Amino acid sequence: MGLFGNKNDRKLSFALGGYKFTANDEYVSYQSMYGKSFRVLRKDIESISLDKGGVGKNIIKVNGKGAVLAEVELPKPWSEQAQDFIRKEA
Repeated sequence: MGLFGNKNDRKLSFALGGYKFTANDEYVSYQSMYGKSFRVLRKDIESISLDKGGVGKNIIKVNGKGAVLAEVELPKPWSEQAQDFIRKEA
């Protein structure tokens, strides 16, 4: 990935780009304006689950080989869209 990303990257963002999910041929990644992030190899992703989070929020869990590879808490509508995005990319 270059300085400005790759033109083959697929992206999903919320809040004017403050929360970004990106996928390419190798990785699915997330970055928030608050410094939280993750990057997971696509081939390691086995499932994506949603757990109840704080008020009006869900926790997205990226699971693989019996372990949670990454998790992030987002508002419910965003978390459902992000789950679909990651599931399509995995």
